[in-house]
Amino acid sequence: PPKTPPGGTPPKPAPAKKTYDHESLVRLNGDVNRAFENLKLLQFKHFLDENRVRGLRREIEGFRSRLDAFPADHANVKIVAQNLANHESLFQVGVDRVAEDSKTAPAIVAKLDTLFDQYGDEDFPSRIEPPYTAGQVRAWASELRRRRDEAIPADLAWLDAAAQNVAVDANRIKSARSHLTVSIQRRLTESERYVVESMDGRARDGAEAAEWILETDPEDRLQVQNRILGEGRFDENMRRLREAKHVVEMTRILDAELKRTEHPDRDALAKTVDAAIERLEELARLTLGEVRLPEPASEDPDLLKTAAETLRKKDYEVGDWRALVINAPLKSHERREAWLDPGTVRATVTFYTYAWEQYQVTTVEEVDGELWLFANTLKRYSSGDRTTPVGEWILSRRFKLTPILEEHVGG
Repeated sequence: PPKTPPGGTPPKPAPAKKTYDHESLVRLNGDVNRAFENLKLLQFKHFLDENRVRGLRREIEGFRSRLDAFPADHANVKIVAQNLANHESLFQVGVDRVAEDSKTAPAIVAKLDTLFDQYGDEDFPSRIEPPYTAGQVRAWASELRRRRDEAIPADLAWLDAAAQNVAVDANRIKSARSHLTVSIQRRLTESERYVVESMDGRARDGAEAAEWILETDPEDRLQVQNRILGEGRFDENMRRLREAKHVVEMTRILDAELKRTEHPDRDALAKTVDAAIERLEELARLTLGEVRLPEPASEDPDLLKTAAETLRKKDYEVGDWRALVINAPLKSHERREAWLDPGTVRATVTFYTYAWEQYQVTTVEEVDGELWLFANTLKRYSSGDRTTPVGEWILSRRFKLTPILEEHVGG
């Protein structure tokens, strides 16, 4: 043994020479291979379990410690070392994947929290009701298409990508996907069905009313009485036909916006309604001797004055009249509506409460040398949307009724 030099420190003993133990190496290799096969069975989500990861890390450290007991330059030891390196590499893939996904998970969760905000009913009334407007129908149909054809497919694709992130709750992704494909899609389908069937039904009802007028036999006194001469019958039928004409035009817009390939023949419906309007006016001429001014529903001088002042407003272009009577009394009305405003990216909805007073007057006016009755609906709103003329009387609606003989204007 080496001697200690005077005044010096004893030298370190030479490291023990590593010996090759084949049986021990075989056991280690078997343990490493079994651990490797077990590791391959794990999914990335299992690496979210910190206790499992610590256990796997300790296991690898134990393998490494056992391997260090063998001579590194031995061929068999090199084989086992490579097997252990493969095991460690696979373990690190799982650890790295969880670390990377954990960084992006908060943004995914944040989007999940607000994913369905754009599908709320407050942003998309499931129903639109008459009186329809072209802008309202276009905006509603546009938003329906955006949700069905753009938003839902895009969000489903995003959810598929988000599902690859192991740090995000898979059940939440699954639930969100189900909500989109089942609940939201069903609501859109039901909404489309309601609006389409409602508008088609109103157009169909209008066409049936038109056919009923077209079938009127002017020689059948009972038919003429029921459809033309009965109290309010002419006004009612003309109103129905005018509304039918409007609904048919709105269904044309609906067909175009929803890209419907199968729908009723709108041209045929429009021709039928137009023909019925002409027929009703013709029947009115045939029964001219029976036409009278309606009985006054009120003779309130303030209402008569208001009606005259309103009709004389320049924008309405109402000509002079021979007579004016109040045929529908003053009443108060209120309704709440959701209106869609088309935007460059998406439509937005606003709820408005409309409150107004309303009455109707009938005027006798000259048209092309004939005297005709006109129905004029007057309204004064106390609340409405941002375009509603609040606080002033307006001519809300006006249409031509029937001709009348001059000698009947006075009663």
